[in-house]
Amino acid sequence: MKFKEFDELLAPLLPFLSEVGFTYSDGCFERRLPNGIRHILFFDLDPKSGKTFRLIAGFGSKEIHGERRASDVGVFGVRYVSTGGWADKPSSIPCYSRGVAVQSLNRVAKILVETVIPWMDSVDSICILASLIESTYPYIKGKLLLACGDTEGARECFRDHLEYLRKSPNSAEKNGWIEETERLIDVCNQS
Repeated sequence: MKFKEFDELLAPLLPFLSEVGFTYSDGCFERRLPNGIRHILFFDLDPKSGKTFRLIAGFGSKEIHGERRASDVGVFGVRYVSTGGWADKPSSIPCYSRGVAVQSLNRVAKILVETVIPWMDSVDSICILASLIESTYPYIKGKLLLACGDTEGARECFRDHLEYLRKSPNSAEKNGWIEETERLIDVCNQS
C-alpha cells in the first residue's frame, strides 16, 4: 500500500473523529483544546513495505510545540494502540491490501471509540498532561509544570535537565540549552 492510498482510506473510515473535534493531515488526526493541549493520533504506515501501520496516541501542547504541526514535532505521553486495545510497544497492524486495511481500520475505529478517545478526553488540563510525562523528559515536564503553576516541581525538573545537559557530550546546541534551562530555573526561583 502506498501513502496516498492509505491516506484516502483513513479519512472516510474514521468520520467520528471529526465529529469529536479532530482534524486530519498527513496521517495525523489532531484535536486542539482551547488551553493549548493537543490530542494526537498518528497512523504511521510502514515506509518500507507499506504492508502494516502503527497507531500512536499521544499529546502535544503550545508550551512545547508552539504552532508547529504535530507531524513535524512528535508527541509525548505516548500510548500504542493495537487491534486488541492498548499495547506495550508499537504494534504492526496489517494493511497489505485494500480489503485488509479496511478490516484493520474498522477494528481500530472501535477501539478508538471505546478506549482511546475517552482516555484522551480525560487529559484536559496542563497539570493532568504534566502528570503523564515520564521523568526521562524533565524539560518537557518542567515546562508543563511551570505553565500550570507548580514552580517547585518545575524547578526540580529543570535541575534534572541541567544535570543531564552538563553530563552530555559537547554540541553546537548544548550551551544554548544550558542557558535556556538556567533561565527557566531563575523564572521558578522568582515565583
